[in-house]
Amino acid sequence: MDSLSFPECFPSEHGFVHFFGTRQSPAALVKTVQVGQVTPVPPDYPCVISVKQVHEKTVLVFDEQLDANSTIAQEGDALVTRQPNVLLVVRTADCVPVLFADLKLRVVAAVHAGWRGAVAGIVGETISVLKHQYGTKEEHLRVAIGPSIGACCFEVDDPVISPIKANYPFWNKVLMPTSATHAKVDLKELILQQLQHQGIAVTSISRSDACTQCDASKYFSYRREGRVNGTMLSGIMLKP
Repeated sequence: MDSLSFPECFPSEHGFVHFFGTRQSPAALVKTVQVGQVTPVPPDYPCVISVKQVHEKTVLVFDEQLDANSTIAQEGDALVTRQPNVLLVVRTADCVPVLFADLKLRVVAAVHAGWRGAVAGIVGETISVLKHQYGTKEEHLRVAIGPSIGACCFEVDDPVISPIKANYPFWNKVLMPTSATHAKVDLKELILQQLQHQGIAVTSISRSDACTQCDASKYFSYRREGRVNGTMLSGIMLKP
C-alpha cells in the first residue's frame, strides 16, 4: 500500500521529500531502519535517523554530519535538521506523526506526538526550537498531521481528560464526553488547535483523517492489537 503525502504542503520543487507510511511502505525503510542508529538506505535516503521515543517533549537537533551506521544515544520525540539528504523518521502505531518544513530557511522536523507528548506540548516545543535555533517565522512554516487513532476510537478517563482541560482553553473542541467520567479525544484536533495558537495559519496545515484503529489492513494499532506488532514510519528530508 502506498504511503500518504501532501505535495501541496511540502512542494517537491522546494526540495522536500516526505511521507506518512503504512504497514508495508515505504518498503525499503520498513526492512532496514534501526532505532538509535544512522541507517543509509540507498539510493533514496543516504542517511536515515530514528531514535528511541519516550512520549515526552524533547527536541533533538541534528546539524552535524553523521556517519552511516553510527549510534545515536539520545532519546526524544521530535527531530530537526537543516542538513540535506538526512531523512528524519518517527514511528507510530496510534500516536500522531507530525511533519514540519520551513519553506524559506529549508529546515525540517519530524514529531512523534502521543497523548502524553501532545498534552505536554511537544508541538509548541518544536516550533520554539525552530524559532530560536534558525529564526523560523510562522508564516514560512508548513505542517502536516498524519494518520493516527481517531476520536471515534480513543475513549479516555480522568488522567487524560484533566490535563487537557487544565492546559488548553479550547479543550471543548478536543474532548467529547461519553459519560460523567469518560470522553473521546481527538488528538489530531488537539495538535491542530495548538498549531493555530502558535500562529500557524490553518491554510498552512494539512491533515489526514485516517484512523489507525479502524483500518487494520493499512495501519498498525496498539489499541486494536493490544501490543506493539509493528509501527508505521513517517519521515521528511531535504534534497540538496
